[in-house]
Amino acid sequence: DEDLFSSTDLLMEFSLAAFDLPEPGEGWVELRRSSDVEPDYDALKGSELLFKIMVTEGPHVSQQEMDDFHVDTDEIDYSEYVLDLKSGDHAVAQSWKQKNETKKAVLWVIGRNDGFQHTH
Repeated sequence: DEDLFSSTDLLMEFSLAAFDLPEPGEGWVELRRSSDVEPDYDALKGSELLFKIMVTEGPHVSQQEMDDFHVDTDEIDYSEYVLDLKSGDHAVAQSWKQKNETKKAVLWVIGRNDGFQHTH
């Protein structure tokens, strides 16, 4: 049984301007975006992503809690991909994938308070 999508398939691509983000502490804001590019699958053409986003201030977990979160469990597969950027820098894309089928997802947009927890 083949997966419907592969890890290199383009499903959707869009930009989110900083002024569209809620202010820190404002709570959850619901946004809807369409893809700026043509997706690889006909079934996704004309689709939209409906998501909620919240901006917070300060770290919310300890380093130990972060380390404990980056593991596989009975229900979740954890993956980490190092991306080589055109500038010569590197970025890390992390994913936590449900082992069982689900119709919901969490999109975590890493910000300064989340993404720079380790020393460089």
